[in-house]
Amino acid sequence: MTLAIDARGLSKAYKVGKTRQQVLKDVDFNAHHGQVTMVMGPSGSGKSTLIAALSGLLRPDEGEVLALGENLWQKNSRNVDGFRLAHCGFIFQGFNLFPALDAVGQVVQVLRYYGVRGREARGAPPPRSSPSASAGCCTRSPRSSPGERSSALPSRVRSRSHQR
Repeated sequence: MTLAIDARGLSKAYKVGKTRQQVLKDVDFNAHHGQVTMVMGPSGSGKSTLIAALSGLLRPDEGEVLALGENLWQKNSRNVDGFRLAHCGFIFQGFNLFPALDAVGQVVQVLRYYGVRGREARGAPPPRSSPSASAGCCTRSPRSSPGERSSALPSRVRSRSHQR
């Protein structure tokens, strides 16, 4: 299998008051194309910090991340954002949506980054390379009831009220 991510010597610390909290210390990580990878550990062990450093959301204090053969942290911030948009998908523990937007607005916001604007964004399915396209987002009829829409989702991602 081809190596998709190769990280070496990642370190990250946060300053909390006068204390320096080391979250990652000399961490090596790799993942291959087509491989499903889960990062698991106790609360506070650095899982989110690691994922953020691997995807370009958070610059590590030390170390390098080779993503698809390119050193992610040698790119400028705009190119790092473009890389993340084109190649990274996240499944968060909690909902990370814009509270002021409805479901269509959430998708339109992502499509804007792909250069899709206005009515085209509101009526068009997302580009094939986007994470929402691979998840089947925007392919269901908007006239379906909330129960019909949620029945297509695994029970783990439904709200608690649907799990009873």
